[in-house]
Amino acid sequence: RDSSEHTSGQSAAWFALLASTEPEIQEGRKPLAGDAEALGRLLVEALSLDADVTAVGGTSMAALDGFAAALLQGFPAGQVRDAYHRFWLGLLG
Repeated sequence: RDSSEHTSGQSAAWFALLASTEPEIQEGRKPLAGDAEALGRLLVEALSLDADVTAVGGTSMAALDGFAAALLQGFPAGQVRDAYHRFWLGLLG
């Protein structure tokens, strides 16, 4: 947990933004309209999945945000990378 983002305070700053209740900041955190559906459509098509486009996109975006948050918290990159790979293998399975 000794990453430069963690020791510099960058992680704390990101989490403060994520936790903010200020309307302008909350608005800026929202994904652009249709982002989840667009990502889902690309994944469903590229991976020949028989799945709900919006669910695949939303789940994938949430997972990617979670991996980024773990890295910002200083979790070992190897562990996060393994979780990342398991997520995509699970999606393909």
